[in-house]
Amino acid sequence: MNHELSALLITYINYLFTSVNSRLAPTLLELFIGSIVNIRSGHITEAISSIRAIKSWTTYYKAIEKGKYSWLKIQRSLFELFMQSVPQNEILLIIDDFLVFRTSKKAPEVETHFDHANRANRKKHVNAQLRICLAMVACNYLNERVLKGACIPLLMKLLKDKGNTNKLIAASNMLKLCRRAFPYIKASVLLDCWYMKKRLLISILNLGCDFLGQVRKDTAIFELPCDNMKIPKRGRPRKYGRRLLFNTIVELYSSNTCTIRAYGAYRVFEYYELIANVRFLLGKSCKVVWCRFLDENDNWTSWKLIIASNINLEGKEVIRRYALRWSIEPMFHEIKNLFGLNDAWEQTKNVLARWTHLLCCKYAISQLIKLTMTVKMEKQIKALIPWRTKQPVTAGRIQKAIATIFSDFCIIRFWCKKSKKLILEKPDDCEHANFKNLNYL
Repeated sequence: MNHELSALLITYINYLFTSVNSRLAPTLLELFIGSIVNIRSGHITEAISSIRAIKSWTTYYKAIEKGKYSWLKIQRSLFELFMQSVPQNEILLIIDDFLVFRTSKKAPEVETHFDHANRANRKKHVNAQLRICLAMVACNYLNERVLKGACIPLLMKLLKDKGNTNKLIAASNMLKLCRRAFPYIKASVLLDCWYMKKRLLISILNLGCDFLGQVRKDTAIFELPCDNMKIPKRGRPRKYGRRLLFNTIVELYSSNTCTIRAYGAYRVFEYYELIANVRFLLGKSCKVVWCRFLDENDNWTSWKLIIASNINLEGKEVIRRYALRWSIEPMFHEIKNLFGLNDAWEQTKNVLARWTHLLCCKYAISQLIKLTMTVKMEKQIKALIPWRTKQPVTAGRIQKAIATIFSDFCIIRFWCKKSKKLILEKPDDCEHANFKNLNYL
């Protein structure tokens, strides 16, 4: 396991840090591997103490604070790495926001925000940092019914001012930055109900992407104009046909049923699908799907209205894609509580953004290993925790396996200045016991 897992990790890390200049790369590499080894913590000091650091602590802090590198280039390398390792015919992007609670108001951009979680032991208005995230859903299909999926954070932005308009502007700008990295790849954006606003949706269409998301039940949708409406008459020509309410759709269209893996289980869905004009999108024709499913108690949930700009999608595919949007919620939980984002405390906004994206890369690398690892490696990782052999391998378990290999590891001794890569070509020189039997590269 040490051989396969370490070789796979080093290959990904070397590709990830190709965009960093050669003088700064080994220092950032030490911090990055130190953050991987240091489980459940996002403090820079603990990342430094987790490896065999030979430089002064000031050097590592200045590398994050004043180092001349672009974290946007690192994120672009991360995206390219995923596209090469897990090829996708169409990219599925997700936009959502989350809160990171802060007690002190001295942290960058701390404001009083409304907590939508509505927990019984928590106030409705809390002091927190509001971040908006652009993530990608990566799926590796093993057969028709079994697949490995992961949600990968691509960009995160710490919002300066609270307000609904700032979220829409930030989401539009993040999509523009992300679209520059893959201008010719087909992309679709999965949105929460709150982000289904005309300002953002029109911007998505102008970028050449499709959108898909849930809207309000009272959204005005109309039939496509028929041929009789095109006959010249007095007055302005009609733009819409008859308005379609849910009761009208039930009378005119037949319902369909399907079984889709959604929200952690295989669920039975009932849905109506049609093509209609949506008024708040200036009459654009969209795929409209009304759907509901059976919950764990065999009760039907309430009807939901989903619209998609791609009218060629089937109703079953629309439901399956929208169910993938929920994968960003477990990602927020894992990044905050298991990968140290709650502990990421910096004095300035720029330094916080740099360190936050390194923590996101740590999570993304663990997810990429989960998608691309072999069956043999998966069994060996499960063997580390015998009472969880029947549970799937998660990013947290992969991080623990990496920590057993790279803890107290001297990274600089294996940094090749000529090739600007981390190469373990002389394993006998390494004092760490887990690398004694390596004989590759």
